[in-house]
Amino acid sequence: MTMLVAGLSYPVYSRVRGAGWSRWELMMQGLWREAVIGLPLTMGVLALAAYSDGMMRAVVLWLFAAWLAWVFATRRLAAAVRPSLHVVSTGPLRDRITEMAEAAGVRLRHIFVLDAGKSLDANAAAIRTSGGINSVLLTDYLIRGLDRREVDAVVAHELAHLKGKHGGHPVLVYIVCTVLATALVTWLTLESRIRPDWSPLLIAPIIFLLPLIWNRFRSRRQERAADRDALQYTDYPEAHITSLVRINKLGLVPLNW
Repeated sequence: MTMLVAGLSYPVYSRVRGAGWSRWELMMQGLWREAVIGLPLTMGVLALAAYSDGMMRAVVLWLFAAWLAWVFATRRLAAAVRPSLHVVSTGPLRDRITEMAEAAGVRLRHIFVLDAGKSLDANAAAIRTSGGINSVLLTDYLIRGLDRREVDAVVAHELAHLKGKHGGHPVLVYIVCTVLATALVTWLTLESRIRPDWSPLLIAPIIFLLPLIWNRFRSRRQERAADRDALQYTDYPEAHITSLVRINKLGLVPLNW
């Protein structure tokens, strides 16, 4: 359905958005974006079915397959988007970001600029690897569309994410919830507190709803904390407001819904 919508809406999308993706490229991106969630979720359902049949080895295999499917779909999505990264090693942009990072107490390894020539995406991201390596990424479309103070405000927001060690592993949350739900229902069944055929009805909401609610709740708290803490790293609080307004306009997101 996502691929069909992307294909049918392409003439309007290309005229309004002005992006350089072809119809097929947008359809494949839609496919792999859905696969990043859909494939692991489908295999999680199969793991649940295997558990209801008492096939514990199959449960472990399906959960492992769900992780492999997430890795595969993520890489295919990256290949479909074909991002072009450039390391900023010199210049006033690097100097300003480095100065703000030192004020925030964040050690940056890299400052990346992503070529958004086709996507026209005004965005930024904080990148923190498992080894504790911090980097900041900006799209060139954002740098061109915002003034210097607004770019600094966006960077300050990302530095606040790094300072607060925000982020997490959504897939890990699903795995933990699956293990806990399975253990809980198994104990309730052995204690004869529930009937065995009730197990899938109890496990499914825990596996699918609880991680979704938790990840959304944590994400919003982290975004608000980054908005608040970013004000410490720049001298122009108004730029934090105008940068968000301008990013919405660049992304064609309505300010009035």
